[in-house]
Amino acid sequence: MRAVDIALKDLLQAFRSKFDLGMMVGVPLLITGILYLAFGGLSGRQAALPEFRVLVVDLDQPPAGSVDLGSALVDYLADERMPDWLIVQAAATEADAMRTLEARDAQAVVIIPPDFTAALTRPGGDAALRVLHDPTKTVGPSLLRYLLGIFTGGVTGAGQALEAAGAVFAETGIELDAVRQAVLAQGYAEWYARTQSDLNHGQNPALTFRRIDLPAGEESDLTRLLANIMAGMMVFFVFFGSVTTALSILKEDHEGTLARLFITPARKATIFSGKLAAVFLTAVVQGLILVGLSSLLFGIRWGGWPWVALALLGMAGAAAGFSLLVVAFVRDYRQAGPVIGGVLSVSGMLGGLMTAGFEGLPVAFIRINRIFPQAWALQGWRQALDSAPLADAGTTVMVSLAFGAVLFTAGWLLLRRRFA
Repeated sequence: MRAVDIALKDLLQAFRSKFDLGMMVGVPLLITGILYLAFGGLSGRQAALPEFRVLVVDLDQPPAGSVDLGSALVDYLADERMPDWLIVQAAATEADAMRTLEARDAQAVVIIPPDFTAALTRPGGDAALRVLHDPTKTVGPSLLRYLLGIFTGGVTGAGQALEAAGAVFAETGIELDAVRQAVLAQGYAEWYARTQSDLNHGQNPALTFRRIDLPAGEESDLTRLLANIMAGMMVFFVFFGSVTTALSILKEDHEGTLARLFITPARKATIFSGKLAAVFLTAVVQGLILVGLSSLLFGIRWGGWPWVALALLGMAGAAAGFSLLVVAFVRDYRQAGPVIGGVLSVSGMLGGLMTAGFEGLPVAFIRINRIFPQAWALQGWRQALDSAPLADAGTTVMVSLAFGAVLFTAGWLLLRRRFA
Protein backbone atom coordinates (compact mmCIF):
# COMPACT_ATOMS: atom_id res chain seq x y z
CA MET A 1 0.00 0.00 0.00
CA ARG A 2 1.38 3.37 -1.02
CA ALA A 3 1.19 6.63 0.91
CA VAL A 4 -0.80 8.20 -1.93
CA ASP A 5 -3.49 5.50 -1.58
CA ILE A 6 -3.87 6.23 2.12
CA ALA A 7 -3.97 9.96 1.44
CA LEU A 8 -6.70 9.67 -1.20
CA LYS A 9 -8.75 7.36 1.05
CA ASP A 10 -8.67 9.79 3.99
CA LEU A 11 -9.28 12.78 1.72
CA LEU A 12 -12.43 11.19 0.28
CA GLN A 13 -13.65 10.26 3.74
CA ALA A 14 -13.19 13.84 4.94
CA PHE A 15 -15.41 15.27 2.21
CA ARG A 16 -17.86 12.37 2.21
CA SER A 17 -19.19 13.17 5.67
CA LYS A 18 -22.05 15.67 5.42
CA PHE A 19 -21.45 16.88 8.95
CA ASP A 20 -17.73 17.45 8.42
CA LEU A 21 -18.37 19.12 5.06
CA GLY A 22 -20.93 21.40 6.67
CA MET A 23 -18.51 22.38 9.41
CA MET A 24 -15.57 22.86 7.06
CA VAL A 25 -17.39 24.82 4.34
CA GLY A 26 -20.95 25.64 5.36
CA VAL A 27 -20.36 27.18 8.78
CA PRO A 28 -17.64 29.72 7.83
CA LEU A 29 -19.71 30.83 4.84
CA LEU A 30 -22.83 31.02 7.02
CA ILE A 31 -21.14 33.20 9.65
CA THR A 32 -19.75 35.54 7.00
CA GLY A 33 -23.09 35.51 5.17
CA ILE A 34 -24.96 36.62 8.29
CA LEU A 35 -22.63 39.61 8.63
CA TYR A 36 -22.93 40.27 4.90
CA LEU A 37 -26.73 40.41 5.13
CA ALA A 38 -26.60 42.44 8.35
CA PHE A 39 -24.73 45.18 6.46
CA GLY A 40 -27.14 45.02 3.54
CA GLY A 41 -24.91 43.22 1.06
CA LEU A 42 -21.49 44.83 1.03
CA SER A 43 -20.55 43.76 -2.46
CA GLY A 44 -23.22 45.97 -4.00
CA ARG A 45 -22.00 49.19 -5.48
CA GLN A 46 -24.82 51.25 -3.91
CA ALA A 47 -26.17 51.60 -0.41
CA ALA A 48 -29.64 52.96 0.32
CA LEU A 49 -32.22 52.63 3.07
CA PRO A 50 -35.45 50.79 2.28
CA GLU A 51 -38.66 52.76 1.92
CA PHE A 52 -40.02 53.97 5.27
CA ARG A 53 -43.66 55.13 5.21
CA VAL A 54 -44.85 57.37 8.07
CA LEU A 55 -48.44 58.39 8.85
CA VAL A 56 -48.90 61.63 10.82
CA VAL A 57 -52.07 62.26 12.84
CA ASP A 58 -52.28 65.99 13.56
CA LEU A 59 -54.54 66.53 16.59
CA ASP A 60 -52.98 69.88 17.44
CA GLN A 61 -55.38 72.64 18.48
CA PRO A 62 -53.29 75.82 18.58
CA PRO A 63 -54.60 78.78 20.62
CA ALA A 64 -56.34 81.52 18.69
CA GLY A 65 -53.87 83.77 16.91
CA SER A 66 -50.98 81.39 17.51
CA VAL A 67 -48.74 79.74 14.93
CA ASP A 68 -49.86 76.18 14.08
CA LEU A 69 -46.79 74.12 15.03
CA GLY A 70 -48.61 70.87 14.30
CA SER A 71 -49.07 71.80 10.66
CA ALA A 72 -45.52 73.14 10.58
CA LEU A 73 -44.23 69.77 11.77
CA VAL A 74 -46.22 67.93 9.10
CA ASP A 75 -44.89 70.27 6.40
CA TYR A 76 -41.36 69.82 7.74
CA LEU A 77 -41.52 66.02 7.54
CA ALA A 78 -43.26 66.03 4.15
CA ASP A 79 -40.82 68.48 2.59
CA GLU A 80 -39.88 67.29 -0.89
CA ARG A 81 -36.22 67.74 -0.01
CA MET A 82 -36.40 64.98 2.59
CA PRO A 83 -34.59 61.75 1.55
CA ASP A 84 -36.42 59.57 -0.96
CA TRP A 85 -36.79 56.66 1.45
CA LEU A 86 -38.88 58.76 3.89
CA ILE A 87 -42.51 58.91 2.73
CA VAL A 88 -44.81 60.99 4.96
CA GLN A 89 -48.60 61.07 4.65
CA ALA A 90 -51.35 62.59 6.78
CA ALA A 91 -53.94 60.35 8.43
CA ALA A 92 -57.41 61.56 9.39
CA THR A 93 -57.69 59.68 12.69
CA GLU A 94 -55.52 57.73 15.05
CA ALA A 95 -57.64 54.61 14.48
CA ASP A 96 -57.09 54.77 10.71
CA ALA A 97 -53.36 55.19 11.18
CA MET A 98 -53.14 52.24 13.57
CA ARG A 99 -55.05 49.97 11.21
CA THR A 100 -52.65 50.88 8.42
CA LEU A 101 -49.66 50.23 10.68
CA GLU A 102 -51.03 46.85 11.78
CA ALA A 103 -51.58 45.90 8.13
CA ARG A 104 -47.86 46.68 7.48
CA ASP A 105 -48.84 49.30 4.88
CA ALA A 106 -46.92 51.85 6.95
CA GLN A 107 -43.85 51.45 9.12
CA ALA A 108 -44.49 54.21 11.68
CA VAL A 109 -47.19 56.51 13.06
CA VAL A 110 -46.57 59.94 14.59
CA ILE A 111 -49.40 61.35 16.74
CA ILE A 112 -49.27 65.09 17.44
CA PRO A 113 -51.15 65.81 20.71
CA PRO A 114 -53.91 68.48 20.94
CA ASP A 115 -51.77 70.74 23.17
CA PHE A 116 -48.67 70.57 20.96
CA THR A 117 -48.51 74.27 20.02
CA ALA A 118 -49.79 75.51 23.37
CA ALA A 119 -47.23 73.51 25.32
CA LEU A 120 -44.24 74.37 23.11
CA THR A 121 -45.00 78.11 23.08
CA ARG A 122 -45.49 78.22 26.85
CA PRO A 123 -42.31 79.33 28.67
CA GLY A 124 -40.64 76.20 29.94
CA GLY A 125 -43.33 74.08 28.33
CA ASP A 126 -42.88 70.75 26.60
CA ALA A 127 -45.07 68.37 24.61
CA ALA A 128 -44.69 64.67 24.02
CA LEU A 129 -45.10 63.30 20.52
CA ARG A 130 -46.21 59.68 20.30
CA VAL A 131 -44.25 57.53 17.86
CA LEU A 132 -45.42 53.98 17.13
CA HIS A 133 -43.55 51.80 14.67
CA ASP A 134 -43.08 48.32 13.27
CA PRO A 135 -40.96 46.49 15.91
CA THR A 136 -38.91 44.81 13.18
CA LYS A 137 -37.61 48.19 12.01
CA THR A 138 -34.68 49.84 13.77
CA VAL A 139 -32.86 52.32 11.53
CA GLY A 140 -35.94 54.12 10.17
CA PRO A 141 -37.55 54.78 13.59
CA SER A 142 -34.25 56.01 15.02
CA LEU A 143 -33.80 58.51 12.21
CA LEU A 144 -37.44 59.58 12.47
CA ARG A 145 -37.03 60.32 16.17
CA TYR A 146 -33.88 62.25 15.36
CA LEU A 147 -35.77 64.43 12.86
CA LEU A 148 -38.60 65.02 15.33
CA GLY A 149 -36.07 65.91 18.01
CA ILE A 150 -34.50 68.53 15.75
CA PHE A 151 -37.88 70.20 15.27
CA THR A 152 -39.15 70.12 18.85
CA GLY A 153 -35.73 70.87 20.29
CA GLY A 154 -35.52 74.01 18.23
CA VAL A 155 -38.97 75.18 19.26
CA THR A 156 -38.39 74.54 22.95
CA GLY A 157 -35.24 76.62 22.60
CA ALA A 158 -37.62 79.51 23.18
CA GLY A 159 -36.95 79.01 26.89
CA GLN A 160 -33.30 79.85 26.42
CA ALA A 161 -34.29 82.84 24.31
CA LEU A 162 -36.55 84.07 27.12
CA GLU A 163 -33.73 83.73 29.63
CA ALA A 164 -31.46 85.83 27.43
CA ALA A 165 -34.23 88.37 26.89
CA GLY A 166 -34.88 88.49 30.64
CA ALA A 167 -31.24 89.40 31.28
CA VAL A 168 -31.44 92.21 28.73
CA PHE A 169 -34.72 93.49 30.15
CA ALA A 170 -33.29 93.42 33.68
CA GLU A 171 -30.37 95.61 32.60
CA THR A 172 -32.76 98.18 31.14
CA GLY A 173 -35.09 98.07 34.14
CA ILE A 174 -38.06 96.78 32.16
CA GLU A 175 -40.08 93.99 33.72
CA LEU A 176 -40.44 90.89 31.59
CA ASP A 177 -43.99 90.09 32.64
CA ALA A 178 -46.18 87.17 31.48
CA VAL A 179 -47.59 89.12 28.53
CA ARG A 180 -44.17 90.05 27.20
CA GLN A 181 -42.94 86.47 27.75
CA ALA A 182 -45.86 85.12 25.72
CA VAL A 183 -45.18 87.59 22.91
CA LEU A 184 -41.47 86.69 22.82
CA ALA A 185 -42.18 82.96 22.92
CA GLN A 186 -44.73 83.30 20.13
CA GLY A 187 -42.33 85.34 18.01
CA TYR A 188 -39.55 82.80 18.50
CA ALA A 189 -41.86 79.91 17.58
CA GLU A 190 -42.98 81.66 14.39
CA TRP A 191 -39.38 82.43 13.44
CA TYR A 192 -38.28 78.85 14.05
CA ALA A 193 -41.21 77.42 12.11
CA ARG A 194 -40.28 79.62 9.12
CA THR A 195 -36.60 78.75 9.18
CA GLN A 196 -36.80 75.06 10.13
CA SER A 197 -36.93 73.86 6.54
CA ASP A 198 -33.83 75.82 5.57
CA LEU A 199 -31.98 74.59 8.64
CA ASN A 200 -32.41 71.01 7.53
CA HIS A 201 -32.60 71.36 3.75
CA GLY A 202 -30.37 74.33 3.03
CA GLN A 203 -26.73 74.40 1.96
CA ASN A 204 -25.50 73.12 5.33
CA PRO A 205 -28.24 70.83 6.65
CA ALA A 206 -28.06 69.36 10.13
CA LEU A 207 -28.59 65.86 8.75
CA THR A 208 -27.85 64.61 5.26
CA PHE A 209 -28.59 61.32 3.53
CA ARG A 210 -26.52 60.26 0.59
CA ARG A 211 -26.37 57.30 -1.72
CA ILE A 212 -22.74 56.29 -2.09
CA ASP A 213 -21.50 54.85 -5.38
CA LEU A 214 -18.12 53.22 -5.03
CA PRO A 215 -15.84 53.58 -8.07
CA ALA A 216 -15.06 50.33 -9.78
CA GLY A 217 -12.28 48.44 -8.03
CA GLU A 218 -12.62 50.26 -4.69
CA GLU A 219 -13.68 48.66 -1.44
CA SER A 220 -15.57 50.19 1.45
CA ASP A 221 -14.31 49.85 5.02
CA LEU A 222 -17.14 47.40 5.71
CA THR A 223 -16.20 45.27 2.72
CA ARG A 224 -12.64 45.19 3.98
CA LEU A 225 -13.84 44.21 7.45
CA LEU A 226 -15.94 41.41 5.96
CA ALA A 227 -12.95 40.10 3.98
CA ASN A 228 -10.79 40.00 7.12
CA ILE A 229 -13.52 38.22 9.08
CA MET A 230 -13.86 35.68 6.27
CA ALA A 231 -10.09 35.16 6.37
CA GLY A 232 -10.22 34.50 10.11
CA MET A 233 -13.14 32.10 9.74
CA MET A 234 -11.38 30.30 6.89
CA VAL A 235 -8.19 29.73 8.90
CA PHE A 236 -10.15 28.59 11.95
CA PHE A 237 -12.26 26.06 10.08
CA VAL A 238 -9.38 24.86 7.90
CA PHE A 239 -7.52 24.01 11.09
CA PHE A 240 -10.72 22.32 12.30
CA GLY A 241 -10.98 20.31 9.06
CA SER A 242 -7.34 19.33 9.27
CA VAL A 243 -7.65 18.08 12.84
CA THR A 244 -10.82 16.19 11.90
CA THR A 245 -8.96 14.47 9.07
CA ALA A 246 -5.99 13.68 11.30
CA LEU A 247 -8.39 12.08 13.78
CA SER A 248 -8.60 9.14 11.37
CA ILE A 249 -5.44 7.90 13.13
CA LEU A 250 -7.24 7.62 16.46
CA LYS A 251 -10.47 6.44 14.88
CA GLU A 252 -8.77 3.59 13.06
CA ASP A 253 -6.82 2.76 16.20
CA HIS A 254 -10.10 2.63 18.16
CA GLU A 255 -11.78 0.44 15.52
CA GLY A 256 -8.74 -1.83 15.13
CA THR A 257 -8.11 -1.08 11.44
CA LEU A 258 -4.88 0.78 12.17
CA ALA A 259 -3.37 -2.36 13.71
CA ARG A 260 -4.25 -4.28 10.54
CA LEU A 261 -2.51 -1.60 8.48
CA PHE A 262 0.64 -2.05 10.57
CA ILE A 263 0.86 -5.75 9.67
CA THR A 264 0.76 -5.02 5.94
CA PRO A 265 4.03 -4.67 4.01
CA ALA A 266 3.67 -0.88 4.22
CA ARG A 267 6.01 0.72 6.75
CA LYS A 268 4.64 2.86 9.57
CA ALA A 269 6.42 5.87 8.11
CA THR A 270 4.55 5.31 4.84
CA ILE A 271 1.22 5.01 6.63
CA PHE A 272 1.70 8.18 8.67
CA SER A 273 3.07 10.02 5.62
CA GLY A 274 -0.11 9.16 3.74
CA LYS A 275 -2.27 10.41 6.58
CA LEU A 276 -0.28 13.63 6.85
CA ALA A 277 -0.62 14.12 3.09
CA ALA A 278 -4.39 13.67 3.47
CA VAL A 279 -4.47 16.40 6.11
CA PHE A 280 -2.45 18.74 3.88
CA LEU A 281 -4.63 18.05 0.82
CA THR A 282 -7.83 18.51 2.85
CA ALA A 283 -6.63 21.95 3.94
CA VAL A 284 -5.75 22.92 0.35
CA VAL A 285 -9.05 21.72 -1.11
CA GLN A 286 -11.07 23.29 1.70
CA GLY A 287 -9.22 26.58 1.29
CA LEU A 288 -9.79 26.62 -2.46
CA ILE A 289 -13.51 25.99 -2.00
CA LEU A 290 -13.84 28.76 0.59
CA VAL A 291 -11.85 31.24 -1.50
CA GLY A 292 -13.95 30.51 -4.57
CA LEU A 293 -17.34 30.61 -2.85
CA SER A 294 -16.55 33.72 -0.78
CA SER A 295 -15.46 35.52 -3.95
CA LEU A 296 -18.64 34.45 -5.72
CA LEU A 297 -21.09 35.09 -2.88
CA PHE A 298 -19.61 38.15 -1.16
CA GLY A 299 -17.44 39.74 -3.83
CA ILE A 300 -14.23 39.35 -1.80
CA ARG A 301 -11.12 39.95 -3.89
CA TRP A 302 -8.31 37.77 -2.56
CA GLY A 303 -5.60 39.09 -4.87
CA GLY A 304 -3.84 37.29 -7.69
CA TRP A 305 -3.10 33.59 -7.83
CA PRO A 306 0.52 33.94 -6.63
CA TRP A 307 -0.70 35.41 -3.33
CA VAL A 308 -3.54 32.89 -3.01
CA ALA A 309 -1.15 30.00 -3.72
CA LEU A 310 1.34 31.23 -1.11
CA ALA A 311 -1.40 31.76 1.50
CA LEU A 312 -2.83 28.30 0.82
CA LEU A 313 0.59 26.66 1.08
CA GLY A 314 1.42 28.35 4.37
CA MET A 315 -2.01 27.67 5.90
CA ALA A 316 -2.07 24.01 4.82
CA GLY A 317 1.48 23.36 6.08
CA ALA A 318 0.82 24.96 9.47
CA ALA A 319 -2.54 23.22 9.80
CA ALA A 320 -1.05 19.80 8.99
CA GLY A 321 1.70 20.05 11.61
CA PHE A 322 -0.67 21.51 14.21
CA SER A 323 -3.21 18.73 13.62
CA LEU A 324 -0.70 15.92 13.99
CA LEU A 325 0.58 17.34 17.29
CA VAL A 326 -2.94 17.83 18.69
CA VAL A 327 -3.96 14.29 17.76
CA ALA A 328 -0.76 12.94 19.32
CA PHE A 329 -1.72 14.48 22.67
CA VAL A 330 -5.25 13.03 22.68
CA ARG A 331 -5.20 9.74 24.56
CA ASP A 332 -8.45 8.23 23.33
CA TYR A 333 -10.73 8.71 20.33
CA ARG A 334 -13.78 9.02 22.58
CA GLN A 335 -12.39 12.09 24.35
CA ALA A 336 -11.18 13.70 21.15
CA GLY A 337 -14.22 15.94 20.57
CA PRO A 338 -14.15 18.06 23.78
CA VAL A 339 -10.35 18.22 23.91
CA ILE A 340 -9.89 19.24 20.29
CA GLY A 341 -12.79 21.69 20.47
CA GLY A 342 -11.20 23.42 23.43
CA VAL A 343 -7.72 23.46 21.90
CA LEU A 344 -8.99 24.87 18.59
CA SER A 345 -11.10 27.54 20.30
CA VAL A 346 -8.36 28.75 22.64
CA SER A 347 -5.59 28.68 20.04
CA GLY A 348 -7.88 30.34 17.50
CA MET A 349 -8.72 33.20 19.88
CA LEU A 350 -5.11 33.67 21.00
CA GLY A 351 -4.03 33.44 17.37
CA GLY A 352 -6.21 36.47 16.54
CA LEU A 353 -8.77 34.67 14.37
CA MET A 354 -11.76 36.02 16.32
CA THR A 355 -10.53 39.61 16.12
CA ALA A 356 -9.54 39.56 12.45
CA GLY A 357 -10.29 42.89 10.82
CA PHE A 358 -10.32 44.93 14.03
CA GLU A 359 -7.77 47.67 14.46
CA GLY A 360 -6.22 49.12 17.60
CA LEU A 361 -5.71 45.83 19.43
CA PRO A 362 -3.31 45.87 22.41
CA VAL A 363 0.33 45.37 21.48
CA ALA A 364 0.69 42.59 24.06
CA PHE A 365 -2.19 40.67 22.44
CA ILE A 366 -0.62 41.02 19.00
CA ARG A 367 2.68 39.68 20.36
CA ILE A 368 0.88 36.68 21.86
CA ASN A 369 -0.73 36.02 18.45
CA ARG A 370 2.70 35.46 16.93
CA ILE A 371 3.40 32.33 18.92
CA PHE A 372 0.46 30.54 17.30
CA PRO A 373 0.53 29.18 13.73
CA GLN A 374 -3.00 30.47 13.08
CA ALA A 375 -1.74 34.05 13.29
CA TRP A 376 0.81 33.48 10.52
CA ALA A 377 -1.73 31.70 8.34
CA LEU A 378 -4.08 34.67 8.82
CA GLN A 379 -1.29 37.10 7.96
CA GLY A 380 -0.80 35.25 4.67
CA TRP A 381 -4.43 35.88 3.71
CA ARG A 382 -4.23 39.52 4.77
CA GLN A 383 -1.23 39.93 2.49
CA ALA A 384 -3.22 38.28 -0.30
CA LEU A 385 -6.04 40.79 0.25
CA ASP A 386 -3.53 43.67 0.12
CA SER A 387 -1.51 42.17 -2.76
CA ALA A 388 1.52 42.80 -0.55
CA PRO A 389 5.02 42.43 -2.01
CA LEU A 390 5.61 38.78 -2.88
CA ALA A 391 8.84 38.83 -0.87
CA ASP A 392 6.82 39.65 2.29
CA ALA A 393 4.23 37.00 1.45
CA GLY A 394 7.03 34.50 0.88
CA THR A 395 8.52 35.28 4.29
CA THR A 396 5.14 34.69 5.95
CA VAL A 397 4.79 31.35 4.15
CA MET A 398 8.26 30.26 5.27
CA VAL A 399 7.38 31.05 8.91
CA SER A 400 4.09 29.14 8.57
CA LEU A 401 5.85 26.14 7.06
CA ALA A 402 8.52 26.29 9.77
CA PHE A 403 5.75 26.19 12.37
CA GLY A 404 4.23 23.21 10.57
CA ALA A 405 7.55 21.38 10.40
CA VAL A 406 8.32 21.86 14.10
CA LEU A 407 4.82 20.82 15.16
CA PHE A 408 4.86 17.86 12.79
CA THR A 409 8.19 16.65 14.16
CA ALA A 410 6.93 16.82 17.73
CA GLY A 411 3.70 15.05 16.80
CA TRP A 412 5.49 12.39 14.80
CA LEU A 413 7.85 11.59 17.67
CA LEU A 414 4.93 11.24 20.08
CA LEU A 415 2.94 9.04 17.71
CA ARG A 416 5.93 6.85 16.85
CA ARG A 417 6.53 6.20 20.55
CA ARG A 418 2.84 5.56 21.06
CA PHE A 419 2.52 3.02 18.23
CA ALA A 420 5.98 1.47 18.60
